[in-house]
Amino acid sequence: RELQQRTGGFTAFICWPLQPDGSEMAEQPKTDAVTYLRTLAIARIILTNVPNLQSSWVTMGLKVGQVMEASLEASLAAPAGRARVAPGQGGRAPPSSPR
Repeated sequence: RELQQRTGGFTAFICWPLQPDGSEMAEQPKTDAVTYLRTLAIARIILTNVPNLQSSWVTMGLKVGQVMEASLEASLAAPAGRARVAPGQGGRAPPSSPR
């Protein structure tokens, strides 16, 4: 927050969940929806000077993304590289989305 106040360099905060499947961290638990929502809620309180909070519906699922957008005023947006990032880490796109 202090660095943002001095520089104004951050345009967004994106909370990215841990999805350890297929990695060296495979024994670690995935980030669950409650932990993810709690982290984003804390970010909303603390990062008041970061103009944009974004949610990762691609990795957490559309329903969790909708909760984030409605409750926490987080932008519901898919990262441009979802085809390269999310599927390799167990992410999923809604059936209507191109892969």
